[in-house]
Amino acid sequence: MNLKEKLAQAPKVAEKKDKGNVWATKKAEQEALGNTYTPIWLPEKVVNVAKDLAKRMKVRYEEVIAAALLDEENYEVFQNEMKKAE
Repeated sequence: MNLKEKLAQAPKVAEKKDKGNVWATKKAEQEALGNTYTPIWLPEKVVNVAKDLAKRMKVRYEEVIAAALLDEENYEVFQNEMKKAE
């Protein structure tokens, strides 16, 4: 491996725009998508099923819950997974 060649081909490292505040960056990204942060208490089973699905799909479990709430077909799939978990 030739480091000089590899470094010449490597992308430049972008400067951090969040100035150390990852939450502010994430919040701004989500708000730009029309989402808002809402802390919510859910039954443990719901969260565990969502986490299991998220792990299989390699996404965050919050995305699974949001998808289930926003689309009727996704809701049915989530309900079927909940039944399997019983």
